[in-house]
Amino acid sequence: MDRSDPSVEKVIKKFFGSESRTILLTLDPQGLIVSSNGGMERIFGLPGGFSMGRNIFDFILPENRDRLKGVFETLTKKSPPESPQCPFRKETLNFRHSSSAVYTMACFFSRCGGTVVLIGETRRMSDSEIIIRMTDLNNELASLSRELTRKNVELERANATINRLLNTDHLTGIANRRALLEFLAEKIEKEDELPLSLVMADIDHFKKVNDSLGHSTGDEVLSAFGKILSGQVRERDLCGRYGGEEFLIVLPRTEIHEAESVAERVRTTVEEAETGDPPVRVTASFGVAVSIAGGSSDDLIGRADKAMYRAKALGRNRVVTQD
Repeated sequence: MDRSDPSVEKVIKKFFGSESRTILLTLDPQGLIVSSNGGMERIFGLPGGFSMGRNIFDFILPENRDRLKGVFETLTKKSPPESPQCPFRKETLNFRHSSSAVYTMACFFSRCGGTVVLIGETRRMSDSEIIIRMTDLNNELASLSRELTRKNVELERANATINRLLNTDHLTGIANRRALLEFLAEKIEKEDELPLSLVMADIDHFKKVNDSLGHSTGDEVLSAFGKILSGQVRERDLCGRYGGEEFLIVLPRTEIHEAESVAERVRTTVEEAETGDPPVRVTASFGVAVSIAGGSSDDLIGRADKAMYRAKALGRNRVVTQD
């Protein structure tokens, strides 16, 4: 649970917000005060909000700090309980700020979510009354925690969907130009990803397919080509549609002869595949390049592109490596 979430403070103040002699704090695992009902300020005559961001240990007499430390160790070493009923710890502690009088308080501690809840009483309030209040408070905090968790899961799913849409080519289902360029730029800068090889592929005579058989058939050819690519790469590689009928395969930690073998496997698979009804067969030309020390993504793409056009010039349906 987000300890700074305003809904958490709202629930807490619902139970103890107006008790002039009651301290109610939510603390992080290190003891920093992240939410307060203002009780500390009222008791010690401090300005409003003074305690926020300070550590609870600074308000406790030195001889009591080991016991308070033990409370935190007990409550924070365990995972947050699934049950809305959170365990309680009771300690009598002496509070003081600067040269103020010492106030002895009966303190109840409980953990809920990622926070420690502290209730301190200077007036006479029975243990049972405090426990009832804390139980009700913890029930609401636990319910709020579950709701926040559910919303966070939904948000993570929505973000994952958005990220997938931003980085996926809608027609082929593989990476789009943006994702390819980001991946390539990231990998080429890391020494442990080198040598990095790049394969550029271009479907031969694709314009003729579109012109003679229609764009729907052309889309089927592109989609089938993307599936062939994705079936030939390793988990650490990335293949995607660079634009039009051009595709890239980014191969980290791959020598150029290994990348050439990958390109040849793809070329053979494409040549033998049939797509659509009636069946259509196409071929593709491939250019292969490998990164050089200090080289850029643009330089690598340019060399792979140059090799691919040499494959076209030599008769298409072949793999050519950089000079």
